[in-house]
Amino acid sequence: MRRRYETGVSWEETALYEEHVRRISDGDPQRGPQTIEELEKECSDLDDLLATIEAEGYKSQRQLLQERPTDTRTSNNDTFHPVLNEVAVNIGRNGELIKRGSGTHRLAVARALSLEAIPVLVRTRHANWQAIRDEIRAAGTPTDLGPQTRQYLTHPDLADIIPDQWIQ
Repeated sequence: MRRRYETGVSWEETALYEEHVRRISDGDPQRGPQTIEELEKECSDLDDLLATIEAEGYKSQRQLLQERPTDTRTSNNDTFHPVLNEVAVNIGRNGELIKRGSGTHRLAVARALSLEAIPVLVRTRHANWQAIRDEIRAAGTPTDLGPQTRQYLTHPDLADIIPDQWIQ
């Protein structure tokens, strides 16, 4: 997808398109477009999504639900509630973000547009990472933290529990 947006090649010239055509031709029942017409529609929808994000900025599912509730509830829903359609991640033992589940198209568009940050929904945190969060939450000051924990103070998953004055 990135190649499509960076170089302007047609969808037909992308590996993604070719893979879907091969899968459709082989009768592979995998999730996704089942016909060339559905594939063309999906490609058009991705072009529209990119144009919208480029023009209006990346919006969270909550923002979209507030601005366009009907459209948000009826389109591109991987889950029973639109807010759960956010790009989903797990967080590994050392704070690594691991893509999981929903939001694949939005993540691909964000990458194609070289966006630095997007909202995500944390599905699972590794126990070691949760221990780091717990240590930070219990600390009164950054000096109360161990050196291993201090290295993570700017991690995006900790922004909700770290006081602003700790980062300055």
